Amino acid sequence: MVTIKNVLSKPLVKVIINCFLSIGLVAILSNQIQILISNTDSLPEHYFLCCRKLTPKLNNYSVVWSDWYKNRVIKKIVGVSGGRIWYDQYGQLLVNKEVIGVPQTRTTDGRRLHPITAQVISDGLVFLAGSHPRSFDSRYQEFGLVPINKLGGLVIPLL
Repeated sequence: MVTIKNVLSKPLVKVIINCFLSIGLVAILSNQIQILISNTDSLPEHYFLCCRKLTPKLNNYSVVWSDWYKNRVIKKIVGVSGGRIWYDQYGQLLVNKEVIGVPQTRTTDGRRLHPITAQVISDGLVFLAGSHPRSFDSRYQEFGLVPINKLGGLVIPLL
């Protein structure tokens, strides 16, 4: 009589079991973890790991849908509830003490931009920013402050 024990060696059985466990783990995590690629110069990194079930905090990265781009964008959370958005005497936008930069009046393709107004960030909203001076982010009304429930999880820069 032929049995599995007679046909397969112990090391081969371990390899098969590990393969099935790995496939199962990937299937479970694929709903929660994702690799993201950013083709813009908004941030110095271009490859990210997105953990959908983890809640990002101040100074973490997150991903959000942009109606402007009709795509997801990755930005850093630089302001949270109670944070102060203001302009200095040179027209530079700041969130608390962090300089975001002077908002542009037009996009590179000529569309008009409207800077966000000075305010205190309301509960449930965050200010998202890129590090590039021309980054399209919460500094513009067209992007705006983002509801926390619209964030796509914690995003970790890789490269």
